[in-house]
Amino acid sequence: MVTKLGIVGGVSRGAVVAVAGCSSFIAAVRFQPAKAEGIDGTLRAFAHTPLGPVLLILIALGLVAFGLFSWCEARWRRKSKPRPSSATGRGGYVREMTLHHRVR
Repeated sequence: MVTKLGIVGGVSRGAVVAVAGCSSFIAAVRFQPAKAEGIDGTLRAFAHTPLGPVLLILIALGLVAFGLFSWCEARWRRKSKPRPSSATGRGGYVREMTLHHRVR
């Protein structure tokens, strides 16, 4: 379930950011910086299409799914064990060493 939330949310978030990026790219190529739009302009552009309200509802649901996915990941994500490394030559784990100097 969490994976599906991540997929749906990621696609929705990616679609909004991709359209905003395309808008900025086109404005840059045409040397019209005033035409560049952010996420708010992208959502307004979606609203003015024939399927505007439906698109906005789908995007909103997708962004809510992404928010739920992010919350689940933050709540239940486990840290993995360190991977063995051959850098020590003994097949052990690489350890971070810090040096402590005394100032007299």
